[in-house]
Amino acid sequence: MHFCVGKKRFGIGLTALLILWIKLESLASLLAAILLLLTFLLKYFLYLISLLIISRLNVTFADFSFFSVINSFAAKLKKKDDAANF
Repeated sequence: MHFCVGKKRFGIGLTALLILWIKLESLASLLAAILLLLTFLLKYFLYLISLLIISRLNVTFADFSFFSVINSFAAKLKKKDDAANF
């Protein structure tokens, strides 16, 4: 429903829908930010757990990148396997 005052046109229903749209859009962006934060926290929590497990197994590694940790762990297991074969 629209009505005119002078040369300006106002929409009553449109403003209510626009306000609702803005609220839903901000809620969706907030939900996306929360999910993204939870994803990163889960990633680094799993990274920390893997570091703790690997440190308990006395694996040495040069830097803290995830792939070097995994490669070092695989090399340690390979050495144990090679030693068991002899």
